[in-house]
Amino acid sequence: MTTILLTILFTLLFLLVFVAVILLSNRSKKELSREDILLLLDGRLEGKESETEWASYLSVPIHHDVFLESVRLQCLRLEHHEQLESSSGIIGRSKLSVHARDQLNKIREELLYQHELRC
Repeated sequence: MTTILLTILFTLLFLLVFVAVILLSNRSKKELSREDILLLLDGRLEGKESETEWASYLSVPIHHDVFLESVRLQCLRLEHHEQLESSSGIIGRSKLSVHARDQLNKIREELLYQHELRC
């Protein structure tokens, strides 16, 4: 009987530790700043940004800043529009259309203006 109770106790303890580790490790390690996003946009406009980083930026919501989340959503809509127009349908294409380049420049300028207002 004691063996069964000890087994149940250790199992519950293990599950408790496991859930705690999962919950604590799920937290974001770094919050994106306006400077980080400006660098991402610059890299995207110059064609130097890695497609993995760009896709990661587009796929992860930004909870700590409503404005930065709206910028991410604008970029996501633009990327989706580019996919619909392209025949390849590849996310993060390195060559942007003229329209996409203009739109990204507008988003960048708006972000830069907001950044200067905060400084």
